[in-house]
Amino acid sequence: MYIAVLSFKFDGVDNLPPGRNAFNISPDWSISAPGRGRCWTKSAWAEDRNGNSWRIRLCRDHLPGNGSDEAMISFVLDKEEQEDSSSGATKFAIVLRDANGSVVKESTIESSHISLHCKGFVEQQFVLDNDNNILVGGALHIDLVIQPEQQVSRSCVSSQNTLVINLLKLLESGGMADLSFKFSDCIVVAHRFVLAVNAPGILQFFEDDYSIPIENTSSEIFRHVLRYIYGGGPPEKAFVLEHALDIMDVADYYNVVGLKLEAEATLVASRSITVANVVEYILFAEIFRHVLRYIYGGGPPKKDFLLEHAMDIIDVANYFGVDGLKLEAEATLVASRSITVANFVEYILFADAKECALLKKYAVSVFIARSKDVINSESFMELAKSPKLMKELMLSVVDYGGTPPIEGDDFGMMSVITLRKRLEEKGLDIDGSKEMLISRLESAD
Repeated sequence: MYIAVLSFKFDGVDNLPPGRNAFNISPDWSISAPGRGRCWTKSAWAEDRNGNSWRIRLCRDHLPGNGSDEAMISFVLDKEEQEDSSSGATKFAIVLRDANGSVVKESTIESSHISLHCKGFVEQQFVLDNDNNILVGGALHIDLVIQPEQQVSRSCVSSQNTLVINLLKLLESGGMADLSFKFSDCIVVAHRFVLAVNAPGILQFFEDDYSIPIENTSSEIFRHVLRYIYGGGPPEKAFVLEHALDIMDVADYYNVVGLKLEAEATLVASRSITVANVVEYILFAEIFRHVLRYIYGGGPPKKDFLLEHAMDIIDVANYFGVDGLKLEAEATLVASRSITVANFVEYILFADAKECALLKKYAVSVFIARSKDVINSESFMELAKSPKLMKELMLSVVDYGGTPPIEGDDFGMMSVITLRKRLEEKGLDIDGSKEMLISRLESAD
């Protein structure tokens, strides 16, 4: 995947007048609204590796209705040449640097249109203030980061089926039930074969009986636990918040694995039960239900949920060995182009720890394109925890000279998507780091 970083230079910014209607300015600036006499513009061009010419117009103007005479610097972006007619959202970032090359401000815009207006990007006085060390010889330097939409191939796609739906109908109707739980107000029935697979801890209470009394919880909470065991969705949010402690107690008592693991993870992380832990518990339970639903053939969650909780889903799916869902979440995360300078370290460490080859490849591409910014970021020193990963990143810049690698016939030059496709064709496992994928292909040959 190609991430372009283009540099633009605007000379004579130190000559911009401070007032709203000032006209004493260099002739190489133009007025885009002569009648109003307040919007001075200058253009700069840069060319990407595909031969497309990009233009950024710097505009010194005033934002309507801001109640201030303070002049603002805005930017208008457009592309003079169209490489092709393909559609899709592109993510742009306009980056302001100081004289030392450090990032001072960054604004990100995602759009399917090439012409964009980044209004009120920065105050003119901030740029002109010598204490901020922004201008270099009176010139303003701006970087444009371009991330086109990536068509990420899903390596594993599960077909939808009605298994979970039918199991829930069976639970609700009570048809073919061969077990029952006696409460003070009602009897709840269930099916031995479902409990044997998903909640064997409950079966141990039956021994040779077909019916047992339940006294440690209400029938309402127990029905929700059974629904979870049958692969259904979580209870209403308000119900979970109100009965969170009771739900955790029942899950632990009957050894319902999903709920028990979630409670343990929350307690280890916080050492106490708080409101924050309850919310965290609900999220984990919801994620585990999606994992369970995927195992039963229900397919991945909706895209919005998958993107919002991608890292948590990858973590849980990786822990339980649900490779298909892990790859789905990874592909969705890469397609969203969510890695920035600020969160790069978090993503690269996560991708390396969870052996997410495609996500790690994307993170390395971001580092190749913006290595200086990443190195100067506050979180970069956290990479010192992984000397091996630090070495990989340094070698990636040396090997590719600031541009992503061109794919060749050698396994080491192939993209992760290509490696997974080769493995899939051979009927081999497609999960793991890039090194693991290459090793499997070499062993197969």
